[in-house]
Amino acid sequence: MEVKHNEKSEMHREDKAFTDWLESISKPSYQQGRRDTFLIFLDYLREKEGWENPTGDKVLQKHVENRKSDDKKAKFYFDDLLPKFVDWLKEERGVSHNSAVSLSTHVRGFFAYHRDPLKIRKGKIQRIEKAKRYHVFKQSELRDMVRVANVEEKPVILLGKDEGLRVGDFVSQKREPILEAYKDSSGELPLEFEIETEKEGIVAVAHLMQETWTALLDYWKTVPESEYVFPSNGGYISDDTANYAIKETWKRAYPDRQETKVRFHELRSFKMTCLSNAGVNTSCIKKMVGKKLSEDLATYLKGEDLRKAFMKAENQLRLTEMLSTSNHETIAQLKEDLAEMALRLEKTERLNKILIERLEKSQNPELRQIATDLKELRL
Repeated sequence: MEVKHNEKSEMHREDKAFTDWLESISKPSYQQGRRDTFLIFLDYLREKEGWENPTGDKVLQKHVENRKSDDKKAKFYFDDLLPKFVDWLKEERGVSHNSAVSLSTHVRGFFAYHRDPLKIRKGKIQRIEKAKRYHVFKQSELRDMVRVANVEEKPVILLGKDEGLRVGDFVSQKREPILEAYKDSSGELPLEFEIETEKEGIVAVAHLMQETWTALLDYWKTVPESEYVFPSNGGYISDDTANYAIKETWKRAYPDRQETKVRFHELRSFKMTCLSNAGVNTSCIKKMVGKKLSEDLATYLKGEDLRKAFMKAENQLRLTEMLSTSNHETIAQLKEDLAEMALRLEKTERLNKILIERLEKSQNPELRQIATDLKELRL
């Protein structure tokens, strides 16, 4: 797989050890996460260890040389350095303990790929702490968060709850499917488009409401032209950036509830709950958020109107006071009622015709007169 370089990593195009390692990682979202982490590790070497222009090649070369040394301190230089890197992430970069430990595994992956894995002494890096339960968002809370969100944060929240995707699929999505859907729909919202998911490896049928479309247009005016919905440094924003938007808007909306644990993934839970409460069946919900389905269910859903199913939950999903150009639920219901009325009228007309024909054939003159009267009424 070809590595996508952004401006920050431009200097690393000729960094063979770094690039070879990244190219061994198949998933683009994983590739970007590990690239970003390793660049932070190089920043650490520059800031705390005094390295001049550190690169993956230089790191690997020093590691190979150190392993040949009889001096234990030199031999295990990087092994002992990684716990310090974890502490630095927490103290200098404000990264949580669990995230810092997870990021350190990315750096360990670099050494493992080059067949000289690090040997971290027991207890030097504390284990990942048991995660606390994350807060389940209410519609009123998300509305408060949108109210205090800036132009960059607002589309993250709004599109996040519209699509219900995993954060990796969310940040890496491209604009083209959305723009094509808008073009094909002649501007009628909500839009419907497809997004290929990485973890599940299936195509999700995503939707986008009027309030989200408006927020995206406002946001795109502030960022450079890009193929990505959320561009950053020639690529796209990181998972951490999406989570940061959620955490920061929560802090501003609820300054007295700072201990509450929130994250982007709970937008996915919020959407699924809204759809379920609106009576959408589980299989349709899974298809919308990119969860795996059995082959039989996938075949069955080909005939389902997922846009119509999504519209059932629009009122529960809407986070702004702005209404869409039309009340889609009312119009859809009206169309159904009119179609049903037309069908009933057609049946009534057929029954009247049969009744008149029978009355006309009757030997009773009164019944034949009723047939004549019915004909006049029809006219």
